[in-house]
Amino acid sequence: MPAVLASLLLGACTKDNPTQQPSGGSSPSTPTAVHTTPPPPGEYSYENAGVIATVKYAPDKSTLTVANHTGAEIPAPGIYMLDARDGHRIAGTVENSAPVPAASSKDFNVTFAQQVDEANVGLMILLIGHANYGAFVPPTAK
Repeated sequence: MPAVLASLLLGACTKDNPTQQPSGGSSPSTPTAVHTTPPPPGEYSYENAGVIATVKYAPDKSTLTVANHTGAEIPAPGIYMLDARDGHRIAGTVENSAPVPAASSKDFNVTFAQQVDEANVGLMILLIGHANYGAFVPPTAK
């Protein structure tokens, strides 16, 4: 999944070909080339409704960081992933998972029931309490 997203992002980049400017009068704006930097290997992000989360994935031990900008405490986070090869669910264990108070951030260690090479990580799914909040994506260059 990360490789597919990266190839799509890189394929969308334009070359630095200047456009011809018409002589005289006002000229249209010149398109600007888009250059993206590949995300760090193993890093996935989630941002929605005031919850910002990042997973730094490693097959043996990962880190989940949850920042709460919702204005209220959010329930303890959880996580699972889908294997890119066949879509089966791989449970994640968030060690010492606890609610995240408003206007704060917490780091949690995460282990997965099955060790998967990063190339085989399909999706990472964020859980807040028992609610599925949605999928993480590789971060984009800012």
